Amino acid sequence: MSSKPTIALFFRVAGNEYQNLVREDCRTAALRNGLILHEHDAQNDAAKQVQQIQDCLRAPPPSRPQAILVCPVEEAALHGSAREAARLGTAWVSLQRECAYLAELRREFVRTALFSVHPDQGQIGRIQAEQLRVLLPRGGEVAYIRGPLRTTSANLRAESLRSALSGSAIHITSLSGEWSVEGGRQATKSWLALAGRPKPEQCAIAAQNDSMAYGAHLAIVEAALGSHEVGLSKIPILGCDGVPNFGHRFVVDGILTATVVIPCPARLAVDTLAAVLAGAHPPSTNICLAVSSFPELASLTNG
Repeated sequence: MSSKPTIALFFRVAGNEYQNLVREDCRTAALRNGLILHEHDAQNDAAKQVQQIQDCLRAPPPSRPQAILVCPVEEAALHGSAREAARLGTAWVSLQRECAYLAELRREFVRTALFSVHPDQGQIGRIQAEQLRVLLPRGGEVAYIRGPLRTTSANLRAESLRSALSGSAIHITSLSGEWSVEGGRQATKSWLALAGRPKPEQCAIAAQNDSMAYGAHLAIVEAALGSHEVGLSKIPILGCDGVPNFGHRFVVDGILTATVVIPCPARLAVDTLAAVLAGAHPPSTNICLAVSSFPELASLTNG
């Protein structure tokens, strides 16, 4: 059996561009640090993810990983698994999402590395709100395509965006897109059906990730072709994640109007775990990553 430490990555779903980036960065960092990485795909199923982690924790000690990294499908569903990992002395890292229960577990299991590496969710909402203010200086209608209601990241982004737009003449219609391209496409089709014939200069679409934003783009293209209203293609579409070969490229190519760039948490998480496994003290419970607008707000126009 190999003497190299083993870590396990439990990601949300294969095929999502941001999740693919997380996996690739985990692989690169694990290789660089001399760690063995095992990967598990939850297929966007919270119960399946819990079962995968439980199976991992119930393995005999020689084959049990020293650390678990998880991109949660639903954070609350993982509380019990995180506690079990801590009891076994297995490090636990939540990627992309802040989990309130980790601070509680950290006080109880002081010697175990239990932490999250996540973007500033509130800042994501504030940046998208500023992007909308620039694009709709006189106000207008916004289709806001968000992630599932039971995910803290979706809720924090939505709360922050609404707070930042308070007092403005921008009206928000929230729709669920389930983080997927198809979800974004269907949500946009529903909004277009409700909106009738929206005026491009008075509306915009903002999605909580680039996959849903791309789905919105597909729906707009379909609607424009079906109605022969070419003006629909001028509706601004905002995304979030900014993966270089996906959302970032779509902005450069003019498919999306803007995105919010989120640094991938995987490398920092794996590097931190490697240091802990080598004897370093566990890090703080929350490691928050700064995010940024692309393009910069100063260069974003509605023209």
